[in-house]
Amino acid sequence: MRGQYLLQTASTRELLCGEWERKDSTVSFRIYIEDGKYYIEFRYGNKINNYKKCLSSELLEDKEGNLYADFMNQGIGYDPKQDLLLVEDYGAFKRKMETEHEK
Repeated sequence: MRGQYLLQTASTRELLCGEWERKDSTVSFRIYIEDGKYYIEFRYGNKINNYKKCLSSELLEDKEGNLYADFMNQGIGYDPKQDLLLVEDYGAFKRKMETEHEK
């Protein structure tokens, strides 16, 4: 019920807030709001030495309503039917669900 309400009332950037991952990738994303601005955090790692790096930038919206991350020069989209984050050149990512120990 809450999800349907949000789909009707929230902006796309609001709907995207959360963590996004893909099982077959060392890349993940986190979208959050801070001081009234939306940010996207690009996380990537190396499976060999478990080294991880994070870069973040404001998640911007142009006049036509298209979303993009300036630092990556990547278009960002959202598939509300499947709840997928779509990132140009990286593909589709699923929302990370909270596990019991993270609450």
